[in-house]
Amino acid sequence: MKPITSIEAHENIKPKKESHYKIIIKVLKESKKDLTYREIFNKLNYFERLIIKDATSINRRLSELRTLNKIEKVEKRLCSICETNCYTHRITNYFTK
Repeated sequence: MKPITSIEAHENIKPKKESHYKIIIKVLKESKKDLTYREIFNKLNYFERLIIKDATSINRRLSELRTLNKIEKVEKRLCSICETNCYTHRITNYFTK
């Protein structure tokens, strides 16, 4: 078996990242308020949780979406799930147009 290169590994992960982005953006659009990464994970249905396994991967994708200017960090507040201070996120205005 031939070892996989880092470029091949990056190409293999691209479809997974895109599906994560779509799920996170869908949850943020459906929500009436700004959400933390744990609240986003909590709102996923059973089938979406088969794709996104844990809240840590959501947090990682949120930072990537911020870099792509699709979402923005809003404020730090007490998370309703873990009861610690977490940043909330929302979709940027020019992305929703």
